[in-house]
Amino acid sequence: MYLYEVDEFLKTTTSNQFVRWVDDMTIAAASRPAAKQILRDLDQLIMTRGLRLNSGKTQVLSAIEARRYFHVAMNEYLDLERSRITKYRKQPLRISQICRRLRDRFDEFCARPRHGHWD
Repeated sequence: MYLYEVDEFLKTTTSNQFVRWVDDMTIAAASRPAAKQILRDLDQLIMTRGLRLNSGKTQVLSAIEARRYFHVAMNEYLDLERSRITKYRKQPLRISQICRRLRDRFDEFCARPRHGHWD
């Protein structure tokens, strides 16, 4: 219930560039100083409700770090394969080729060091 007010604050402050899952939030900002200002304002807002940000879990990432942390390239690849599956859904041979590629990429992904939102 407390977080509805936080959602409204973040919609305005970030031009709706945020994602929240229960009490975990990911916020996009134009720069590190802008991100720190959003965090300060957010912390002040939730302090009025007796809550605090967990500074041990709070991170400010550059765009490059965020791409790695959120596995953007892998998610883009999965989106591409999903569109191929939709396109070729009535062609079993093509679907089987896509599935093989997906299994291979997944195995490669699992073999890499785990970081960020790995799951």
